[in-house]
Amino acid sequence: MAPSELLASKRPKDFDFPLTLDIDAKGRVTRVDESTIVPGQISQIVGELMFFPAIENRAAIASMAQVNLRDFFR
Repeated sequence: MAPSELLASKRPKDFDFPLTLDIDAKGRVTRVDESTIVPGQISQIVGELMFFPAIENRAAIASMAQVNLRDFFR
């Protein structure tokens, strides 16, 4: 689910930052890999994203995801 600030933009290149995220069992971002430096607004938008959690043995579990906000414009 994408935040409204991302959906309102018309400039995909402003969001072109490949990121690795830790996602908890409820689908919330808990950590952004610190090896990628991103502008503050990107960190804020990423922090608002919600994901479907990973499933293992029919139970939601924490996991990792790779995302580039630019891809929401496709």
